[in-house]
Amino acid sequence: MSPEAWTLPWEEAREGLLVHRDRRVVYLNPAAAELLAVDREKVRGLPLILALRDHPDAQPEIRTLA
Repeated sequence: MSPEAWTLPWEEAREGLLVHRDRRVVYLNPAAAELLAVDREKVRGLPLILALRDHPDAQPEIRTLA
């Protein structure tokens, strides 16, 4: 099955979907990006904790991570 075959329904899902491998973001759909207030391209490949650090509800300890 091609990646496009399984990602198309995810791209159109209203639910936020995020996939990570080895604690790094490998995929998130538009709904997840909106929910988490992140740019999909900027967070892809980042460690999960760093991908979420700029969210307004992130704890202060997370926001200071570089």
